[in-house]
This record gives sequence, structure tokens and C-alpha cells, in this order.
Amino acid sequence: SDTRQSLHKLVQEIARDYISQRKKWHSEEYRFEYLGINDKDGCYTLYVIHRDDERLTLPVAGKSVELHINLDKKRVIRELHEQ
Repeated sequence: SDTRQSLHKLVQEIARDYISQRKKWHSEEYRFEYLGINDKDGCYTLYVIHRDDERLTLPVAGKSVELHINLDKKRVIRELHEQ
């Protein structure tokens, strides 16, 4: 739907800014997995999956992160690392 597309676009822009500033990753180094609104805090959650992690066969702590985005403030308020 259009609403979901525009939501994904917004979330993507916020996440891309954050990732380029904080991680210095280029956009071809990672991909997004959209998880949707988190009921607990009302934030939008998405996985940022680094390409290097997709090549890993062992379950080791990689570079990928989970971002919680506050849609009102249009910014990432939490970054979680996969354990």
C-alpha cells in the first residue's frame, strides 16, 4: 500500500542518515529488513543487515544492528546489537 511505502521511505531515510554518520557504511554494504511498529514503545523497528554478516556461517556477533526509530522525532532513539 502507499502508506506502507511512504512509511518505509521515511524509515529508510532516517536509518540511512544514521548508518552513514555512525557506522560510515556505504548503502551497498547493507540491506534493511522492516519489522514494523513495536507496541512497547511505539517506535518503528528495522534490522540493518551488513553484507559481511550474511557470509558468516557461525552465529557470531556481527556488525548488523536493530534500530528503533521514533517517527514523531524522525530519529533513531535506540540501537541494539545482535547477541
